[in-house]
Amino acid sequence: MGNSFPKASTGTDDRGSITLDWTSLEPERTVRLFCPFSAEQPVDIYHHAKNENAVEDIASSSTLVYWLQWFNKI
Repeated sequence: MGNSFPKASTGTDDRGSITLDWTSLEPERTVRLFCPFSAEQPVDIYHHAKNENAVEDIASSSTLVYWLQWFNKI
């Protein structure tokens, strides 16, 4: 993604799940990727801009690509 894409902040929980967060101020946007510790749980992506937000399961890699491209739009 090159230098134009910000680095994510990372986190884990006590079960081993991983969270990646990307946040920008201009425009104000957030994308959070949640990778659960168990393969039985869905991988989720949270997206937020101003007063709009939603969470959706990632059924394919194209969903993740779409929201990361959305995040990086100016």
